[in-house]
Amino acid sequence: MRELEVLGNGHLRLDFADWKEFFETEMAEQLRSQLKSMIEQALEAERDYHLQLNYYEHAPRCRLDYRNGYYFRDFLTQLGRLAGVRIPRTRKGFRSLVLPRYQRRQAAVNELIRQAFLRGISTRQVSDVLQPVLGESYSAQTISNITRQLNTAVQQFHRGPRDHQSRTPQSSDEHIRCVAGKLISGDLRSHLPPPR
Repeated sequence: MRELEVLGNGHLRLDFADWKEFFETEMAEQLRSQLKSMIEQALEAERDYHLQLNYYEHAPRCRLDYRNGYYFRDFLTQLGRLAGVRIPRTRKGFRSLVLPRYQRRQAAVNELIRQAFLRGISTRQVSDVLQPVLGESYSAQTISNITRQLNTAVQQFHRGPRDHQSRTPQSSDEHIRCVAGKLISGDLRSHLPPPR
C-alpha cells in the first residue's frame, strides 16, 4: 500500500482501491484472531470438562488427571493460517474432539485440495495453484496423502452394484471421467471416508 495523502483539513485521501485493500486486510486479520481465540476457548472448556474441575477447585481423592500446560500448533483454515494456537494438555494425555491430534488443516481445506485434484490438476501443480488462496504451499506427497481418500471411494464405486442392461460399454478413460464427475458433483461424497 502506498503512503497515505493527508488533505489540508486533516482528513485522509483514499482511493477506493486503497480503502478496499486496507479494510479487507484488517478484517481478515480480525477474523483470524477471533477464530483462534474461539478455538482456544473451546479447547480449554473441553479439557476442563474432561478433568471435571475448574481452575483452583479442590478435587476429591480420586482425581482423574491434572492440567499440564500448553503446546502450540499452527492450523490452516479457509481464512488462512492461525499461527501458535494454544493446545491445552494434561499429564495422562487428553484427546480433544474439537481439534484432533495431528490435524493441521481444516476439513474444508482438504476438500479444496481434493476438488483441485479432481479437476485434473496434477499433485505437483495443486500446491502452486492453491498457494495464493491458502497462503502456503504443500509438497506433492502431502497432496497425495490428502487425495488418497479418493482411491477408496473409487474402489467402492467399482465394487458397487451394477445395472448391466442400462450401461453402455465405455472405455476406461470414459469410465474414469464418469467417476471423477460424480465425485465432483457430490454423488459419491457419501462413499468418502470421514476427514482425519
